[in-house]
Amino acid sequence: MVPWKPPLRITFGKAITRLLSGGLAAGSGVWGATAKPDGLSVSLQWAAVAHLVTAVIGFIVPVQLSADGDQEGID
Repeated sequence: MVPWKPPLRITFGKAITRLLSGGLAAGSGVWGATAKPDGLSVSLQWAAVAHLVTAVIGFIVPVQLSADGDQEGID
């Protein structure tokens, strides 16, 4: 009997979830490591700078939509 394999999009979704969870954990570690020696206010200032840089990058390199603006998933 052949074992059941989940569809590719489910596997891809699980991989993305794990990457995002790992990114959140890594980010928490980075900001915690920043706050410990320098203090909370310096850590929050660096976080604000990181958010502003991310926003500027979003304006410089916007998300490209398909020709018809379709945001549907791939089946």
